[in-house]
Amino acid sequence: MYKIVMDGNTIYYPGDEKAVLMSSTLNLELNTAGTLIFICPPENPYYERIYNRKSIVSVYRDEREIFIGEVREQTKDLRGNKKVQCVGLLSYLADSIQPQMEYHNQTPYQLLSKFLEIHNEQVDERKRIKLGRVTVTDPNDSLYRYTNYETTLEAIMTKMVEKLGGYLKLRREGSHLILDYLRLEEMGKDTGQSIEFGLNLLDYTEDLSAEDVATAIIPLGKEIEGDANAVLKQYTDITSVNNGKNYLVSKEALTEFDWVCKVVRWDDVTVPANLIRKGTEWLKDNQFEMVELNLSAVDLSEFGIATETIECGDRVRCIAYPFGMDRIFPVMKQTIPLQKPGEIKVVLGSNQSKGYIQSSQDAVRQIKEEGITTRKIDNERVQSAIDNLKAQMNTGTGGYKLTEYDSSGRWLRDLYMDTPDKDTATKVLQINMNGIGGSRNGYKGPYAVGMTLDGMIYGERIMSHSIDAEKLSVSYTSQVERQILDSKKEAISDTDKKLKSYYTINEVNTKFSATDKKIEASVETVNQKLEQKNGNYYGTYVPNYSRAPTNSWNSDRLRLTHVGDFFYDTTTGYAYRYIVKKQGLELKFNASSRTESERYDWVEIFYELDGKTYALPRCGGTSIAGQTVFIPSDKFWLYWRCDGSGHDYYGFKIDSIKKADSNQEIIGSESTLPTDAGDAVLLLGSSYPESEHSPYKDGTRKLWNYSSTESISSSLSFDWIRVVDKDISAAKEKAETAISKISVVEGSISSMVKKGEFGTFMRQNYNSFLLGFNGASRYVQITAGEIGLYNGSIDSSNKRAVFDENGNHFYRDGKYIGKIGTNVWSGNSSHKGLVFDLDSEGKYMAFSQEESANAGSYTTMLCFSRSNSIYSQYGIHLGCNLYAHGFKIIDPQWETGFGVNATINFVQILDMNSDGTVSRWGSNGRMVFKDGILMDLNYYG
Repeated sequence: MYKIVMDGNTIYYPGDEKAVLMSSTLNLELNTAGTLIFICPPENPYYERIYNRKSIVSVYRDEREIFIGEVREQTKDLRGNKKVQCVGLLSYLADSIQPQMEYHNQTPYQLLSKFLEIHNEQVDERKRIKLGRVTVTDPNDSLYRYTNYETTLEAIMTKMVEKLGGYLKLRREGSHLILDYLRLEEMGKDTGQSIEFGLNLLDYTEDLSAEDVATAIIPLGKEIEGDANAVLKQYTDITSVNNGKNYLVSKEALTEFDWVCKVVRWDDVTVPANLIRKGTEWLKDNQFEMVELNLSAVDLSEFGIATETIECGDRVRCIAYPFGMDRIFPVMKQTIPLQKPGEIKVVLGSNQSKGYIQSSQDAVRQIKEEGITTRKIDNERVQSAIDNLKAQMNTGTGGYKLTEYDSSGRWLRDLYMDTPDKDTATKVLQINMNGIGGSRNGYKGPYAVGMTLDGMIYGERIMSHSIDAEKLSVSYTSQVERQILDSKKEAISDTDKKLKSYYTINEVNTKFSATDKKIEASVETVNQKLEQKNGNYYGTYVPNYSRAPTNSWNSDRLRLTHVGDFFYDTTTGYAYRYIVKKQGLELKFNASSRTESERYDWVEIFYELDGKTYALPRCGGTSIAGQTVFIPSDKFWLYWRCDGSGHDYYGFKIDSIKKADSNQEIIGSESTLPTDAGDAVLLLGSSYPESEHSPYKDGTRKLWNYSSTESISSSLSFDWIRVVDKDISAAKEKAETAISKISVVEGSISSMVKKGEFGTFMRQNYNSFLLGFNGASRYVQITAGEIGLYNGSIDSSNKRAVFDENGNHFYRDGKYIGKIGTNVWSGNSSHKGLVFDLDSEGKYMAFSQEESANAGSYTTMLCFSRSNSIYSQYGIHLGCNLYAHGFKIIDPQWETGFGVNATINFVQILDMNSDGTVSRWGSNGRMVFKDGILMDLNYYG
């Protein structure tokens, strides 16, 4: 059983009538902070007590805390439900910066302790973290590291975790946060259970195919010292301990996949017995180190694994005899729907940091050439090679850049190529964690030139000689300019000059220092931004601040240079745009506002930011009615401009100007204040700008300067947002040829945005299908799980109806009115029925008729009305006679004051004599009246 506690209060408990949340999903992953996402309805008693960057949320499994995080973001839907996103408290380490510092002869414990000391000096008490257990070790306990303004989290990950391995584990003891740095063996428990796969292993992983499996290997150890001039090197092998054979075979895999042989090297192994042991382990274990197994709760149940007890860091033995695999896999990731624990998903994986380094080493090995005859070169030849390199770089032409990440979002490599596709490129420059390599033979090499971080430089000329003992030091700077856009004029024209050409400048400062038979190389790359730059990034995940590339943007100044960049999730096909957000004012126009057209009569709002003036998009026409505008400042200018044509439109009126509930995206184009309106009229607080009404004056030019009395913070925040239709700014008359922002990420989207010259059109996006009718003024939009009808543009104010799995939902002027659909009785869920639901925004439900073809309106026949709506009284009202056709009206309650309440007893004459006298009486007659209505009658028949 799971429960959620926020700031000491239980906000979710299964079965509780008040502590209710919806769609709660917990995501846990080793070496990440983890996230919790849930939807909080207004009925939850703590609905109004959720605070961004303040509220602390914990998830408990059977009274054991398995997640602790901080609320980072909350958004509301039309029903008032809040979608709340929480991030684990490990993210606190991203709130501090490590200064420029060198560390020598440090143990992992000492280095991590110093990182945390610096972090704790910069943050509040609640964000301070104490060091707990450290079981990860360095062979020499003499780490040499430096920091250079990284966040503390980035420093720990890149300087320690990615190089030494191990896992970070944050826990809470009392009021203190404790950080452990542990080996896998100490992270979780050994489940004591095993999973046996057959050939179906491939069904559970995307990282392995039959072609990847080696059925035999030739293990090679350290190079054997010998003749320095020998063409071929000799290595330690297993011939002496393996019956004269230098290879090992996996019999099980050989039976299934035939002979597939690979060479595997251990450069530090000199003893054949140790080498054969490592080779045997590699065949059944290490060759599968990059495999990830994706399993659902159903899968685990079939394998006999109890999902309710498994946790991140636990270890599960996985066997696949056809592949020769017998390996311990840690639980790397869990996705837990708290309301549906039977749908838990887990990822069994390997030590990601090891695979990260290994993949880089594989690329560097392609650079090395074994056909080395001699190793001598003089200083003059080195200088000549450097001069030649400098000349080639200074005269370089344009190319293409591709950045790749691993499955955890860590950077793998940058590729600079002569074609956009690495599989078709011939000239490739690769930069990864081990150095730089260049190839004239495509991505797969061989690489003819390269530099590695162990101090070696490789090349067809330099590798053929060696350098004498005298020192060589050369420094040069080269700049390579690459123009990205070919259709500059056309793109600027079609996108209202919002997209400018840009250049990427790589400034490479390279220093060579050569001593006796050694070259040391260091390369620094600086990316400079000119005009507007939109970078493109790719990965298999949703981008956030803790994943690449964002986790390396460690200052607001650097983050601002990336605003407008795009990230493409290759798993889902979704595109994301990097935005900057700020606190500001929310201005809401009155629903009666209307101008002739935003092209002729409009309202334009200006604001200042960082000494520059920006203009927001113009407001006018029908869309200004009830429109809400966000202004990222505590003061602004409002410009009202109309032409001289006649009309009878209302003009504009402002209902409210208040501080926005949350930070919102900063938009607007750089501009200047209009000069044709004279001096600005100063307004403050609750005094708002307003035009004349019905009609407003023609030929008006007026400027107001408004200042809010509320305090607005100047701090910035940044985020990735999903790209939606409004970002396709070039979808106008020439949308077929325009280069919109979204087309930089996914050309198929912008190429589908076609309006043409007709009144009907279709548009298909990655997540929706749109039909437009009648001059593009009526729309039918099909998205995941629903069909929507719109009266004009695709926004909330023009939404009229939505059909989804719950029924038909109806909207009017931006408000949700109600639905006709199905539901279940709260008293017994087996009782299902058809419902007509009126939402709190709806004022009445009516059955009406048009009395004649010329009536011009509908007359209400039967109506439920709220107070002071169609009827002043709350209740159901008739607009015509009600015929019961002989059926009863049972148990009515009549309104008092319109009749008498009385009981009348009477004597009834039963028979008469012939002389006119009474012969027989009935003395028990009775009539009962209530509110003037005869309710009971006793008489003699």
